[in-house]
This record gives sequence, structure tokens and C-alpha cells, in this order.
Amino acid sequence: MSYDKTPGHYDVIVLGGGDNGLLCAAYLAKTGVKTLLLEQKKDWDIAGNLSTGEFQGPYRFNLLPPYMVTLGDRAPCYTDLALAQHSLAYITPPVQFAFHHADGRALVLHRDAEKSAAAIARFCPADAPRFQKMFEEFRQLSEEILIPSLYAADGCTVIATQLATTPLGKRLAVLSAKSPIEIVDSYGFECAQVREAMLYLATFWGLEPRQAGMGQLVVQWLYCLLNSSLVKSGNLAAAKALYQSFLEHGGDCPVDVRVERILVENNTAVGVCLSNGTEIRARAVVSTL
Repeated sequence: MSYDKTPGHYDVIVLGGGDNGLLCAAYLAKTGVKTLLLEQKKDWDIAGNLSTGEFQGPYRFNLLPPYMVTLGDRAPCYTDLALAQHSLAYITPPVQFAFHHADGRALVLHRDAEKSAAAIARFCPADAPRFQKMFEEFRQLSEEILIPSLYAADGCTVIATQLATTPLGKRLAVLSAKSPIEIVDSYGFECAQVREAMLYLATFWGLEPRQAGMGQLVVQWLYCLLNSSLVKSGNLAAAKALYQSFLEHGGDCPVDVRVERILVENNTAVGVCLSNGTEIRARAVVSTL
């Protein structure tokens, strides 16, 4: 695809065609903003977190976990960008995680909290109600505060009011100050395998176990990871759907373009310079790189 080289033709240039870049560009294009998306790789299945590449050998191993999709078709973009019309669909497996142990047992965690509790009871009966208590608390905190806050409009004070005035908000404030280990241990799990499984989920995306002050992520991650989905046909389907939505609303995206540098004037990004010397200017530059 070609692009318009007229100075000032674009309102926004988005750098990087991974999931964040595609999503940002698609929303901008839908609102009528003239948007240019620049991605060096022309194969959309290897951009950002949308990779579906696999190692070859006696086994096949996805380079990125497909269960990273924690909201699936509940995310506003699914409806906002009409992604179902571009063949994007999700599958939510009833079994979410399985932790295999050397003694031959496996701790299997389900989307159904009751089934997870039953699996935990086979390791330690006393830990089953502890898990149920934790999961239900995390469910309420996530569904009533954390997930809605992800999509709250700028200036919305509803979430802040909840945090300051409601028992649920005050509980979240207490947990937010703690570390992953402190939160998991506060529920009193006796079985090492159960405790370790909960801590694994709590730190899944890179939190340090003893890092305080990020407890709200522990709550949301643990709950969402036990309700996560797979992209039907692989993560490439998500990339294609976002890309088609972007193009449908008038976005431009040339292939095999390498950005050499961002143009800055008076401490403001005003465009980019490509490796071939072409300069493209815009009112704003967004980088996901």
C-alpha cells in the first residue's frame, strides 16, 4: 500500500503494528483522524504480542502465550471496531491452568471456581475455602472497580469515589499497598503447591514477588487469568481483524517501511524520517516501540 507524501497530510503517525499500535490506529481512523501506521515487518503475524510463530522440532511451542487475552469479546474494542465482522472470535476454555508435580499429581484450575476449589481440596482440604474466599473477593474488586476503570473516560470520578467511600474500595486500597507474596500469604494457604500456583498467577506478567505497591495488578491478573480466552484460529486473527478495521476507516499502512528517527522541533514530535530519507509530518506521533 502506498501513502500520501504531501506535507501535513496526516494528523497522527503511529509507530509499531503490534496489538497496541493496531488498536490505537484503528480507533484513531474510526474517529476520522487521518492516520498513518508504520510497521517495519510486513507479516502481521509477527508484530508485537500478536506473534504466532512456533519452534520446529519434536514438539510445537507458541512463542507467546495465547492465553494472554484476558477480556476477549468483553473488551470495548470488540464492539467499537466491529471486530466480529472481521472474523475475530474467542474460545474460553473451561480448564485454565494445570500445574504438574513430580509425584504425578496435577493442580488443575478451572474457569469454574467451584471446580478449582475441588481440585485444590485434593491437595489440601483446608485451602479450598481459602481459595474461594480469595477468588470471590478478587472477582468483586475486578468486576466492580478494576475492569471498569480500564475503560473509564478521562475526568470520570466514579472509580475514585468508590475507592474512597465504599468498603470494597477501601479493601482494594489496602491490597494495593501490598506485594504479591503478602497478598497471597494473607489468605493463609497451607499447601506449598497451592501457594506457589497462586503466586505464579499473581506475578504472571513480570511483577517481583516482593514488590510492594502494585497489589491492584495482583487482584486483576489472578482473577482475569482464570477467565482468559484463546483467539480462535490463533492470534493472527486478532491482528488481521484490527488491521482490516483500520483500513476500512481510511487508515494508511505501507509495507516494509523503516523509521530512521522521529523529527522533533521545539521539544515536540512533528513527524518521522524514513530510512530512504523521506520525511513525513503530522500533528502527533505515537510510538509503541
